[in-house]
Amino acid sequence: MSKLITFGNGITADWYEPTTTTYPVAVVSYGTEGMNPPFDRLIDDYCLELSKAEIAVIRPDYFKATNTSPGMQGVFQSGPPSRFGDWVEAIKDAAKYGLGVPKANGKLAFVGFSLGANLALRAASDFAPKPSAVIDFFGPIESIPQSEISSVMAVQLPPVLVHHGKEDGIVKFSESVELDSWLKAAGVVCDFDRAAYSSSGHPGQKRAREFLSHLPDADWSVVDQQKSITSSIAFLKKHL
Repeated sequence: MSKLITFGNGITADWYEPTTTTYPVAVVSYGTEGMNPPFDRLIDDYCLELSKAEIAVIRPDYFKATNTSPGMQGVFQSGPPSRFGDWVEAIKDAAKYGLGVPKANGKLAFVGFSLGANLALRAASDFAPKPSAVIDFFGPIESIPQSEISSVMAVQLPPVLVHHGKEDGIVKFSESVELDSWLKAAGVVCDFDRAAYSSSGHPGQKRAREFLSHLPDADWSVVDQQKSITSSIAFLKKHL
């Protein structure tokens, strides 16, 4: 179970705390749909499993920093929003809160789903103290140019784990392939098994086909979710 906390400028977050005497902290950021279905269960289950693995989780409601409603219209109503910076700062404030908890051992990871993965990379790239890991779930990279990754992010970014379904029609699989290439060229350790989710799509993709019939008939399954949790925990245990 999680409990609701408030930090920063009145932003709320769900806090998942292990029973151990000390623990590392992971900041988990939702994507464009916020905690709307199917992301509500997917992300909550993920956070619970991390806490069972003795990793504390803080999941900030960062859209509140700009009073943004979840969903494509609310988030991208004017193209890629200038609000990205405000959301990144809210995520970083959540990280500061987590590290300030008496039982926190100083180790930190940023985790993001879809849009949240883009923000997690941004937050990790200039956060102090340097985080130990980043996990990217099917994150878009259109708003992060290669020059920024190679000249700025590579200096700070810790090892990165990428999860992405090859049949994702909402955030193209090719974006993670490109990110993987950029990071490795810049000297960042990137763990991306391109065959791990060879027939998988974006969460909610099958439902979205009612309105966007061109999308592949694939989704993010329960099996995909469990596989991603297992590999995430192994990755975090290695680096935290």
